[in-house]
Amino acid sequence: MSSEVKEKVESLEYLVKQIAKEQLRTEKTLNRFMESVESFKDEMRSFKDEMLEFKAEGQKYREEAKQDRRDMNKKWGDLANKMGTLIEDIVFPATAPVIRKYFKEEPYDMYIRRKVRRGDKSAEFDVIAVTEKKVYLVDVKSNPTVRDINDFNRVIEIFREMASEYRDKELVPIFASVYLPESLVNLCTKEGFYAMSYREWDYMDILNFKEVKQ
Repeated sequence: MSSEVKEKVESLEYLVKQIAKEQLRTEKTLNRFMESVESFKDEMRSFKDEMLEFKAEGQKYREEAKQDRRDMNKKWGDLANKMGTLIEDIVFPATAPVIRKYFKEEPYDMYIRRKVRRGDKSAEFDVIAVTEKKVYLVDVKSNPTVRDINDFNRVIEIFREMASEYRDKELVPIFASVYLPESLVNLCTKEGFYAMSYREWDYMDILNFKEVKQ
């Protein structure tokens, strides 16, 4: 074998060895990388499980808080029924938010148990809210009946007569209580009154807005 061929063979052997070493290092690096990937995947699975557990606990807390609020509103409503005018104190602060939500107006005057006198006549109205274009007359009952809803027509007549300063405004009648059964809501709709009450003991709301609006 000539020296030239021998050198080429040795160079080739050296190159093969280097390639083999490089391949071995690459395999080791790849193995370490794969181990890191597997470890990361394990950590992510653990993190995902922790997040799911945290989310479940958060959802449980929100549901419990919502139920607690409903229970408290119901107890407050039961107490109000027993204490007469206290129910008006529940309806009154809910009136302005309801007006903003459904009628897109901002009351600039709000009255509770407003007494009005004209000559020798006097009357008291549970809740009155006044906006630029409308006056909202809210009749509040602790234990509402069919008769109360029918009597609301007479209350409206008296209001138009006694509160003449609002004659240029559209009158919006709202019949309110902490609880209104579906039969009374339907009667309000028939009479053209908005029915305001707790929705599932969660928050005060108008229960027949679309029906009356139409």
